[in-house]
Amino acid sequence: MTFTTVATPTAYAGSPRRGPVTRLLEDERWLALVLLLPTIVLLGLFIAYPFYKGVELSVTDAKVGVPGKFVGLQNFEQIWNDGIFHVAVWNTCVYTAVATVLQLALGL
Repeated sequence: MTFTTVATPTAYAGSPRRGPVTRLLEDERWLALVLLLPTIVLLGLFIAYPFYKGVELSVTDAKVGVPGKFVGLQNFEQIWNDGIFHVAVWNTCVYTAVATVLQLALGL
């Protein structure tokens, strides 16, 4: 007499069911994007936008409270021919060089 035993399948108690947000955040690509998003927004707000506005203002003849019209590189040509600008650039270079050397010496 032969007895054959058949194992009855038991219910597997797997991991709990996860919601769509949890599954999305477990994907590292989406998680990286979610974590980088605040940094990207802040960089755009405090660096990219002022840079864009600075370039825009440099090629217009805008005054405070008055929108200007496009003048191209005329502002740069005007400042290049100004003697006070050359003195200011020279003073800035000297100040930067001296301050850097003194900071290095003081740091050592």
